Amino acid sequence: RFCAHFCRASGRTGSSPFVSEPTPFPDLPPRIMARGLSREQSQAKNAKKAGGNQGNTEGMTPQARAERDAAAMALKKAAKDEQKKALASSGEEGAAAVAEAEKRKAAVRAAKNDRKLENFNPQLAKAAKNAAAKK
Repeated sequence: RFCAHFCRASGRTGSSPFVSEPTPFPDLPPRIMARGLSREQSQAKNAKKAGGNQGNTEGMTPQARAERDAAAMALKKAAKDEQKKALASSGEEGAAAVAEAEKRKAAVRAAKNDRKLENFNPQLAKAAKNAAAKK
């Protein structure tokens, strides 16, 4: 054993799992059982969880949270629509930019739907792709 000469020097014989053995580094804290350390760490972690942040509950019911979030999203959408309307009415360049953005979004939505079909049924997606290529 690694610490046999330290045990001999301290006069201890035998070892007990409940008493830490002397280490070659007396400045460091004594070794303790891993189970005990693990228990202490778990207790500290659970205590931290119990008093800390519980997510986005904020003392609200799920329905109230959904309503609050829907209202926030409606405000956000209204602001975005207002911004888009202002850009479109600013001139030809603005209208072209809005049209380009809408075209890009439509392409992204179409690609997402294609991936959905491909993930759901790859053979059906392949047949649809071949049918579209023949047209």
